[in-house]
Amino acid sequence: MKKVILKFVCCMLLLSTTLCLLVGCNKSSKQTTTATKKAELSKKIKSKDNICQVTVPDSWKKAKDLNSAANLQVANMAKEKYLITISESKDTFSDSMNLEEYYKIVSQNLSKSVVNSKLSSAKDLTINGQKAKQFELTGEVNKVKAGYIVTIVQTKKNFHQIITWTMEKHFNEYKDDFHKIINTFKEL
Repeated sequence: MKKVILKFVCCMLLLSTTLCLLVGCNKSSKQTTTATKKAELSKKIKSKDNICQVTVPDSWKKAKDLNSAANLQVANMAKEKYLITISESKDTFSDSMNLEEYYKIVSQNLSKSVVNSKLSSAKDLTINGQKAKQFELTGEVNKVKAGYIVTIVQTKKNFHQIITWTMEKHFNEYKDDFHKIINTFKEL
């Protein structure tokens, strides 16, 4: 049952990614792709359920239609930068579920859902004192090439997925920005 829920969440993420990128492509086709000055992280955004928050630049805005399973959604639509969090209570899983197992389920489901997927090795991290795993994924969803940074954070009560993405052509340019935002993640 829990694997079915995670598969559903992954499928919804990929469908919403495609829609966002397609809409973003149309909006930004007139924009130049030259690098701009990096914005400071100054705006705290809380999840709709007040479980977690991230800090983003002022140019990012709350979003509503990125993923129906997300409890936090923010984007810079003009630059095609997106971030969601999906928080799941540990109470919904068996007591033996741990960070490594949760990571395996999420990464396998995402890589199966992306055509020509390339999955990086996972890195072990600590984000605000919490254990985390992070990986990158590139590939195609509905013929749109995208790049993702997926971070899984384990806290006392929850597993959190922090998922950032953009068009694959911008992925390397935006990675530093994504990492800075991801590192501001905090459970409330």
